[in-house]
Parts: sequence; C-alpha cells; structure tokens
Amino acid sequence: VAQHLNSPSHPFFIHQAGIYTKDSPYTDQSFFSPNVARHCVNNTCSFISWGQQAHVPTEYPSPALILNRYTNCGNGIIMYTHAIQNIAPKGANYQRFTYLNVPWTGIRESTLPDVITPDPTTSTLTIDPANGDVRTPIYGWGEPEELASATTLRPGTTAGYTTFASGVWPNKTAIQMDLPCIKPNSDCTNGALPQDPDNCMVSNCSDAQIAAEGYERMVFQVPSTGTHCQRRLHSTA
Repeated sequence: VAQHLNSPSHPFFIHQAGIYTKDSPYTDQSFFSPNVARHCVNNTCSFISWGQQAHVPTEYPSPALILNRYTNCGNGIIMYTHAIQNIAPKGANYQRFTYLNVPWTGIRESTLPDVITPDPTTSTLTIDPANGDVRTPIYGWGEPEELASATTLRPGTTAGYTTFASGVWPNKTAIQMDLPCIKPNSDCTNGALPQDPDNCMVSNCSDAQIAAEGYERMVFQVPSTGTHCQRRLHSTA
C-alpha cells in the first residue's frame, strides 16, 4: 500500500491474489496476479508474480514484483523467502510502498477455525493438554479484535511457521458440516419463480425432511477414476 495515495475513493492497494471482481462485465472472469518468472534448481524453487491493484477501475499502475522462494533444507525443514520489488520509474509518486501486510493468508473459518503455533524456542508443535492451549483464535478481517495489537500474531513468536486445523484440541468436539439440500420438486432453472431465491436449494435440511418430504442432501464424492490432480512443477534434486 502507498498510504500517501490510498483513500476510500481512490485506493492504492496492490493484492498478490489479484483484483476484486466488482467491475462487471470487465471482471466477470477472475484475473489473478500472473506469474512472470519461475526457476527451480537443486532444492530451491523461485517464483515471481506481478501484483495487481485490487480495486478496479484505477488510475494507478501496478509496480509490484513479488518473489516467493522455497528451499528444501532437509530434515523436514522448508525455508521460505518473500520479497517485494517496486519497479516504479524514478521520481514517480508511487515508487515507495509505505505499508506491507506480510506474511498474509486467508482461511475459511468454518473449515479451519484454529491457528496452531509451535513453541518459539524448540520449534516443535505438540498437541497435548500439558502444553496448554496452543490455539490462536481467527478473527474476521478488519474486526476490532483482529486489529488490536494484543491479538496480532507476530512472526517472531511463531518459530517460523504456523498451521491451520480443526478438531485437534483435546476434548474439542468437531462440528459436522451442514451441506445444502435440493428441495422436493425444485425448479433449479428458476423458470417458474425466477424471483424466489430459495426455489431450488436450502442451506441445510434434517434427516426427517429427507426421509419424509423428499429433500436430497448434497454429498462429497471422489470420482472412481481419481481426482485427476497433476503435478505441475518439481525440483530436480
């Protein structure tokens, strides 16, 4: 962020993930920050992406090149290097970033509600009641608790890494995910009642509704032929 240029009406906010899709029809198709370079050698892979102004349309260019480098140091240790280079021309009023929000990640709280932090001295992560509660709560973006310095997780207190989890804490009961349901005799094409938002599906239904009323709950399935995941990049080590 270039804070001296950033404002609610004219934000200067470069987003590594890409642009916000709020300018239809131009942003109906997502546009992510493209990778402009990649290089793998021995046990290290490096990637450079071109960060995009998050809010479009915008009067500002996107002068950020973002480096992410991963090095396999052996013995289960992965070193991560992150750097941002401002490629603005000399003398431009945006040649200096004044606020960097890194490292940053986004998580679906309904799936992974807890951040687990290791011991900063031993770098170990052990889920054991004897160690106390190692979980850190996740707050919504911009909420007062998230902005309070007392609850901000500092990189220096994490031993270099964190992980996200659900249901790992002793005596914590995992909550089953509610899956949406198709209504009986539904009109999923919205042909009959195009203005009815609940004409096709509901966010959840009970087992009794499934048994007696004809509701059908969605299920997660893995195809018999596999997930078709493909390995795109690899180290030559």
